[in-house]
Amino acid sequence: MHALGDRSVRDALTAVGRALFANGPRDNRHQIAHLQVVHPDDVARFGSLGVTANAQALWACAEPQMSSSPSRSSDRTRAAQQYPFASIARAGGRLALGSDWPVSSPNPLEILHVAVHRTEPSAGPDAEAVPAR
Repeated sequence: MHALGDRSVRDALTAVGRALFANGPRDNRHQIAHLQVVHPDDVARFGSLGVTANAQALWACAEPQMSSSPSRSSDRTRAAQQYPFASIARAGGRLALGSDWPVSSPNPLEILHVAVHRTEPSAGPDAEAVPAR
């Protein structure tokens, strides 16, 4: 499934949970892709439901739409909840890093750079980064 916002991520996790309840555990390998914003209450659900977080780490840079001086408290909160790779992993969730090519670069070194530094691969040492969660 594809989910960008916290509501769609929650709905996707809930759908998997309901399917598991109705059908019992199977060898299905559910994934949710993109995960731009994940509510903190849903982070641990990836591990407990066995859902793989299929994230496009290359997108985890400071994006103007999420960080351009938001005026509302809810905007600032969502900006702080972007791409919580480390939080999902610490909570026992599985991660798969993809590129979403041809939309963005398939270069694994660029993807890893952004996953670790949260800056564009070409950015200098003073670039603004989105805090890793």
